[in-house]
Order: sequence, then structure tokens, then C-alpha cells
Amino acid sequence: MSNIEKYAQIMLCIKHRIHHIQTMKGRYADLATTEGREKTHTYWDIELEEKALQIRKSMELIVTASLITNETIYKDISRQTNIKNPNIHKILKEIEKLHPRFYPEPFKDHNSPVLYLPTPEGFAPMQKRNRLDESDEYLRYKTSTATRDQDFGKIWGQCSEVIHSNPFDGTEYITVMQYKNEVIRWTDLIINLLDKHSIRLLKEPTEYVFYLHFNNIKEDLNKMHITKGDIHELT
Repeated sequence: MSNIEKYAQIMLCIKHRIHHIQTMKGRYADLATTEGREKTHTYWDIELEEKALQIRKSMELIVTASLITNETIYKDISRQTNIKNPNIHKILKEIEKLHPRFYPEPFKDHNSPVLYLPTPEGFAPMQKRNRLDESDEYLRYKTSTATRDQDFGKIWGQCSEVIHSNPFDGTEYITVMQYKNEVIRWTDLIINLLDKHSIRLLKEPTEYVFYLHFNNIKEDLNKMHITKGDIHELT
């Protein structure tokens, strides 16, 4: 299997996880009452925890996928993201040092002008990809004041808070209700990041363009389109 096929398999894995989140059904908040000197109410939500787990696992795959060309590096970074309380900001900086273009670059594919770029055979037409800008919402590695609610590290921490909630204290009801809505937004941010994106694999010059077709996720989970981009365009 080629490196880009391995990357495609990781994208397909994320697509299945998103499908799992979107089709999960069940009771949202449960309440247990413990009698003692004081009546204690403990809220928990298994469905919410499962969705947060799938989102965080998808995030782990997003930041490690472009390292797939080096098995040792890939396994080492993957191990670091899987410990209980990893310093995700430190890990992201470590990955960026190894591979500055590690993060998917989302784009819009409408109203894109045609560029004519030089090749050994002459000038060839290439559809320019317009990157998403600050007005667009997607899971971001680097943020500004205006886009802080889309920050990778912040959302990672919130998912971890849900997953590792204290079983003795439970999760406060207001927090459960807050994250009920947030988990939908987090899912949408991942979809917006990956649905149309370009990627460079570690130490490979070719840029690849991916169309994951999340809009067809219920009809065909395996639908995915990959093209080679032009290596001159987004350097």
C-alpha cells in the first residue's frame, strides 16, 4: 500500500467515526441519586462521552496522518496523543518542527480561477484552490481572537473534560446540556476542515487534494476522491 493510500485509509476511518457520531441515538442525560447525610445528584451521559471520545480520536488522527510515511515517527507521536492527559500544544509544536505542512489545508472549490503554470511541456491549466478564510468555521490549528472558539487545543481539552469526568462528582447538568450542543459544532468543524483539503505527507514533495464527500456519508461511507495538486501552487 502506498503512503497516500495509507493516508486515505485514515481519512476513511475519520469519516466512519463522524458517521457514528451523527447516527448515534440514545438517552442524553441520566441522573443518579445517592442517599446519605445529604442527597447527592450525579449526572452522567454515556452518549456524550462516546461522541467526545470519537471526536478526540479523530483529532488524534488528523494531526498524525501526514506522518504516515515514517512508521517510527508516526507511532511515537500517536503514542504521545493517546496518554491520559497529553500536552497537546507541546505535541503540535513537536509535529510542526518535524513537518511544517502537517495540517490539512481546507479550501473552497467554487468560483476558482484557472491558473497557467509552467511544466516541462509548457504552460498547463490548473484550477486555483481558494483557502477558507477567517469568516469560515473549521477546526483550526492556528487561531486569531475572532476564531478562538475553533481552536484545536481548546476543543481537545473540552473533549478530555467530558471523557475524564470524575465518576464521584459526575458532570453538572448545565455542563451536559452545554456540551450536547457543542459536540454538534465540533463535528461540523472537523467536516469543514476535511471535506475538501490539500495535504503534503512528511518528506514527500507532491501535494494531494482530497474530497471526502461528507454530504454523502449516509449513502456511501467509502466515497472519496483524491487528486494530485501542483507542487508550485501552495508552497
